[in-house]
Amino acid sequence: MRSILESPVDPERLNLLSRLVERVYALHETAHSYENELVELGALAGSAVTPFQIDCAFGSASPRSFAHDLLVRSVVIPSDICRAEMLEMLQHLLQPKRGELRHGYWLACLARSTGDQRISDLIYWPGEYFKDGDNSRDMSAEAILRVAEASGRSEN
Repeated sequence: MRSILESPVDPERLNLLSRLVERVYALHETAHSYENELVELGALAGSAVTPFQIDCAFGSASPRSFAHDLLVRSVVIPSDICRAEMLEMLQHLLQPKRGELRHGYWLACLARSTGDQRISDLIYWPGEYFKDGDNSRDMSAEAILRVAEASGRSEN
């Protein structure tokens, strides 16, 4: 897999933003104001960060994961991802590693490359995707990619 697909964000910027998110989380936990820190977070992340986003992330996303997701929003998704790279991303998504930061980015890459904006549902909640309630179906990366590509073509 190409390096842009492996690591889409600058590691130094990620470390800096992670430390700032840690500070915001600590302030949030103790019910102290963190308005100034949100402004700083937004400036470093490239887009505004709201108290609602902190409420949602606190307790469910690590500071590093939240910081990574903020940075990924400003990354340009490559438009030339080949089928082999898509399969590799899907295989990683199907066998996740604990603490994996790239999932959101890979899902965005797959959605853009296949044209299927609901690919996340196809992977994680196939019963919702197919509207039959069967979330227990076990699909291979190849099968998921075939369905997503067909769906993406029909949407365009």
